[in-house]
Amino acid sequence: MHTTNFSVLVPWVIAHGYFLFFIAALIEGPIITIAAGVASALGFFNIFLIIFLAILGDIGGDLFFYTLGYNSRWIMYTPFFKFIGVTEERIKKIERLLHSNIGKTVFLVKVSPFIGTPGILVIGATHTPFKKFIKVAISVAIPKTIFYSLIGFLSGQAYLSLTKVVRRTEYALLVIIVLVTLIYILNSKVTGYLARKVE
Repeated sequence: MHTTNFSVLVPWVIAHGYFLFFIAALIEGPIITIAAGVASALGFFNIFLIIFLAILGDIGGDLFFYTLGYNSRWIMYTPFFKFIGVTEERIKKIERLLHSNIGKTVFLVKVSPFIGTPGILVIGATHTPFKKFIKVAISVAIPKTIFYSLIGFLSGQAYLSLTKVVRRTEYALLVIIVLVTLIYILNSKVTGYLARKVE
């Protein structure tokens, strides 16, 4: 996540409201959820509604790609899905992991920033039992979404506190953007380590 992207996302979320936030959360959950958390701290949204919509968006995206994989296995071999990382090698690796431990595999796919969409497509394509899939997907989506929402919300509150002390609000904003970026990068490193287990 680049600071310029984040500084643009917060005003975008504020300008477009709850509905478009939900649509964006279906596609790119973590970054947009952090931005909405900041907007909530600034008083533009209700943080509880943001968390609720972000969880629905996370699970909704999972259901879409699971169903797509379940009903259209061939789609994983199209050029577009190869472009986003659905390779033959990755498909076989995830299938092997699913045979050994469904719950652990769904968990790793959900927390990984690199194989989320391809992994869920493969989970659907292998006809993994829906109840097992959705149970793990929900149990990961809820704490993950709350975590990202609170990063944004607490960062926004810190920004408001800093602006009372620092005369130049752009400096306060820069400090907050840098802090949020560092937290996001650290989280990505941890989830990247987990992702290597299925790479």
